[in-house]
Amino acid sequence: MSQPADTNPAMNHPAMKPLAQILESVVEHLADQGAATPSNLTVLADWDTLVPEVWREHGRPIRLERGELVVALPDGATASLLRFRVGELMDAINGAFGSDEVTAVRVTVDRAP
Repeated sequence: MSQPADTNPAMNHPAMKPLAQILESVVEHLADQGAATPSNLTVLADWDTLVPEVWREHGRPIRLERGELVVALPDGATASLLRFRVGELMDAINGAFGSDEVTAVRVTVDRAP
C-alpha cells in the first residue's frame, strides 16, 4: 500500500521534483531552442489537414525546427518526385499560419512502416 506523499520518505528526497515542474522546464527549454512553438506543434499534429493530398498520402513529418521541416517518405522514387513539389507544401503550411513558419524542407527516405 502506498503512503501519502508527505509521509513517503522517497517523496521527501531533496532531488525529487513534481512531474509538472519537470515538464514545464522541458517545454521552456525546447521553446528556447526554437523547437516547440505552438505553430510547430500544430504542423506536426495537424499534418493531415494542412498539407496537399500527395504529401498527406506519402509523407510523414518528423520535426519542424528553426523553420526547417523534415519529412520522411517511403522510398527514393517518391522522395525524388516530391522534391519538386516542396514549394506547394511550404505554401500550404505558411498560408495556414499567415507567416513563414516553414523556410526549408528536407526530404528523407524512411522505409519503416
